[in-house]
Amino acid sequence: MPSSSSSFDPLGYLYLNFRYTLETAITETRPESLYLSPELLSCLTGLPHPFGNILLPGRVSDGEFHTLLKKGESWFREREVPVALAFFPNMGPSIRVEQALARGWITLDEMPGMWIRLGNEVEATPLSPEVDVRLIDNEDDLSAALEVLAEGYPIPMEIGAMLMRGIHLAGARSGGRFANFLATVGGRPAACSSVCVDDGVAGIYCVATLEPFRGQGLGSLVTRMAMEHGRRWGASHALLHATPMGTPVYKQIGFRTLCHIPLLGFGLG
Repeated sequence: MPSSSSSFDPLGYLYLNFRYTLETAITETRPESLYLSPELLSCLTGLPHPFGNILLPGRVSDGEFHTLLKKGESWFREREVPVALAFFPNMGPSIRVEQALARGWITLDEMPGMWIRLGNEVEATPLSPEVDVRLIDNEDDLSAALEVLAEGYPIPMEIGAMLMRGIHLAGARSGGRFANFLATVGGRPAACSSVCVDDGVAGIYCVATLEPFRGQGLGSLVTRMAMEHGRRWGASHALLHATPMGTPVYKQIGFRTLCHIPLLGFGLG
């Protein structure tokens, strides 16, 4: 477990936790779509959305990187579904992003990679008696959270199910290191989040709030719930990949921006 900020490599864990979370969720839900090697994770489902066809390279050689780009391009041309590539800064030279762009890939996002040290108990008390936030332990809550994620992020329901249902199933197998959370307002589903605790680090994912409930602190609440869950499971740090909408929320909590992760896509233009 990382013991101190001085010995903690947040950039390395940002990649490793994301890879492990994807690997675990996909193994639970779409194992036939998963290819895994020490230097590469790919999930090619054929779903018509780039998040359903993800390439995640590690420390591959220049030749392997170009082969990977060609694989994504071929996948699109044969099936007419877009492909995404998440390029972590510590996994290779930045010129590779330029090389992909020159081949016709486009920038989908520049996700801020953020981290925070976990110390004492994380405060996650709802601000209103109408608000309830809870660990998801049943199918009804999971279905509600999937609808929140699909509409609030937004992503197709099948993609959300691949992630959150995979985390739900993995949580049952691991005794709780993987977990999903749902916040409701007056009984109505409003926000959700997920967490994967591995090697002393809590990776926070799938944070979304439905539009009518934004600006009420629910995104912060479900994020804090995930952080506290990680702390209780022994995590010393929490990590996440932010969206533009979520970045101010995470900064207010105390997360610090570590890097920006280019997310490239092919077959969208």
